[in-house]
Amino acid sequence: MLKIGITGTIASGKTTAAHLMAGKKYPLFSADKIVSDLYKNKTFVALLIKELKLNPEKKLKQQVKLMIKKNKKMIKKLESVVHPFVRKKMKDFMKNNNNIIILEIPLLIESKLNKFFDILVFVGAKKST
Repeated sequence: MLKIGITGTIASGKTTAAHLMAGKKYPLFSADKIVSDLYKNKTFVALLIKELKLNPEKKLKQQVKLMIKKNKKMIKKLESVVHPFVRKKMKDFMKNNNNIIILEIPLLIESKLNKFFDILVFVGAKKST
């Protein structure tokens, strides 16, 4: 199995590149899609509320954004809750597919996931683009 990891900065075109590479031929994993889906998962939401001491009556994503804006160190705390869920989904995806697979993971290098891949593709774009 050939595992291709796609990474890059925010709004660099990772998703576009991943979709172009995968087309309709190869399976595509999107960490951003997994994170988006997590916010619909009751187990994850309960853990997030507990770990980050959030108000369950208010909108979660808005609280998380405000929390990070006030204290940048909270990103690590958030990642400690989110990343285990994403990694499990990623490993399941890799187990259940063969041939060529493409995984779009924004923090691939920072999360030390490069060991899982045969090819790494960095997508970069200027802010103006």
